[in-house]
Amino acid sequence: MSLADSPTIPLWLASYLLHMNFRVFLLVLCSALFSLLAADPAITQVHRLYVMPMTGGLDQYLANRLTSNGRYMVVTDPGQADALVTDQLGQVFEDRMRQLYPPPEPPKPKESPAKKDSTNDPSIAALMGEASSQAPRVSTFSRGRGNIFLVERTTKRVIWSTFLRPKNTKPEEMNHTADSIVDRLNDDVKRQIKTAQANEKQAAEAGVVVVPTTSGAPPPVASTSSPKSVTAPPPTATPPPQTAPAPQPPAVKPAN
Repeated sequence: MSLADSPTIPLWLASYLLHMNFRVFLLVLCSALFSLLAADPAITQVHRLYVMPMTGGLDQYLANRLTSNGRYMVVTDPGQADALVTDQLGQVFEDRMRQLYPPPEPPKPKESPAKKDSTNDPSIAALMGEASSQAPRVSTFSRGRGNIFLVERTTKRVIWSTFLRPKNTKPEEMNHTADSIVDRLNDDVKRQIKTAQANEKQAAEAGVVVVPTTSGAPPPVASTSSPKSVTAPPPTATPPPQTAPAPQPPAVKPAN
C-alpha cells in the first residue's frame, strides 16, 4: 500500500513525503555520481599536502583532521608537498602559486648604448592597451564558497574536488565540515585503490603483467605464462668412413 492510499495519512501529506523522498534520492544520486567523476587515479599517489589559507579558518581544521587521519602528512614547506588543498581557483590561486613556486628568471639581455629615438616612445593608446592587458582576470572560480580542490603541484591539475558548505563559522561546525571533507577524500582514495587492484587481478588472470615505466611511452606487456620447453633433436650417428678395397692380383692360368 502506498502512502497516498493510506487512510491514516492525509493526501497532501503523502504527496509532500513522496516529493521529499524523491528529492533526497536525487541528491544522494548526484552526490555519488559527482564523487565518481571528481576522483582521479593520481590521488592514490598523494601523501604530503600543503593546505592553503581558506575562508573562515577552515584550513586549520582540515590540517588537524588530515594529520590525525594518518594517511597524509601536512607540510608547512610547499616545496615538499605532492598536492595543495585550496578552496578557490582562478587569478588569486595563480598569484599565490607564483609566490610559492616562483618561475626561474629569464636571462637579462645585454643593453647596448644607443641614441634616444623619439619614434620608439610608446603612445598614449599603446600605454592604455598595455594597462588593460595587465588587468587582473576575473574568474567565477574565485567566488566559489564550499568548494574544496586538491591540485597536483607538478602538473597543476585538479585531481579531486568536493562541495560542502558549513552552516556557520562556529568551531563545532567547522570541525564537522573538515571531518566530512576528509572522509569523502578517503572514500575516493579507497575506491580508486580497489579499482586498481581489480584491474591488476584481471590482468593476472589474462596472463599479462603491466610493467611500469618512467617515460611517457606505453608500458610493455610481458607474458607471465611459463616458457615452452624446446626439445633438442636427437644426435645423428655419423657413419664411419668407407675405405676402398685393396686391388687383387690377376689370376694366372696353369700351363698344360
